[in-house]
Amino acid sequence: MMVAGALSGVGVLLLIRVPPKVKVNAQYYMDQVLRPLLEDGIAQLYGEDSAKVFVHHNAARSDTARLTEQYAKDLQVRSEITIIKNTEIPAESPDVSPRDFFGFGFLTETL
Repeated sequence: MMVAGALSGVGVLLLIRVPPKVKVNAQYYMDQVLRPLLEDGIAQLYGEDSAKVFVHHNAARSDTARLTEQYAKDLQVRSEITIIKNTEIPAESPDVSPRDFFGFGFLTETL
């Protein structure tokens, strides 16, 4: 089972469950994961402070595809939400990667 979610100091967004046997390519990732999480969820969570949001995702092919990178640029222009390029993500620590240090425990409890 694959799930996607987002967490921040302001709150946690609902998990998005990816149906079994679905191929998560860049288009699916953009339409079914990023748009609901970022354009809907972050907007509700942060409102006018969305410009303060920086998104850190992993290095899966769907996350690093050209289509996803173009979506990230367009999203930043429209909403000022920034998706950090994987090459610009600093070393792992609880401050920059809460997903690894908090998120997986939260996910386990939620499921």
